[in-house]
Amino acid sequence: MSSKVQNPPAPNGRTARRSPAVARRALVVGGLLVGTALGVSALKGIVGSRGPSSKDQDLRQLEYVAGQLGVQGAPPPVEPIFKEKSGELFGLLARAPDGTQFLVAVDDKDPSRLKLKSNRDGRLYALETTATKLSLGDRAAMEKIFRTQGWEQRLKPLPRGG
Repeated sequence: MSSKVQNPPAPNGRTARRSPAVARRALVVGGLLVGTALGVSALKGIVGSRGPSSKDQDLRQLEYVAGQLGVQGAPPPVEPIFKEKSGELFGLLARAPDGTQFLVAVDDKDPSRLKLKSNRDGRLYALETTATKLSLGDRAAMEKIFRTQGWEQRLKPLPRGG
């Protein structure tokens, strides 16, 4: 038995031969597939070497953007927080692009201003709005505020007594 690989017989009994153009095309396609596989594995190595913290940050950023766009299944930019016993609306939880969460309430002294408390470091911030009076129960207004690009950059630090 010969160790040479032969083409399968054609239906008419003769040995089928591939044209040189088909063989070259198969070689080019194979080369492209191998090159793509090598490129993907190299890219995985580069991305994977950035460390878990950057992957977590990328995921938080992706969730934030998806929430901003209103993608179904993505976390919304704000979520209501209710009192456990009464079911009354207590506040809102807003997410910044970096993943920081803020507890949101309307300022008692200025109803056009929101007060935010960072869950990361406990600092208090104020967010000025153009509305004359804000209500945490107005979900559309709250989502509009927190879907606006750059809202977290307009935060003004408040003293601890706030």
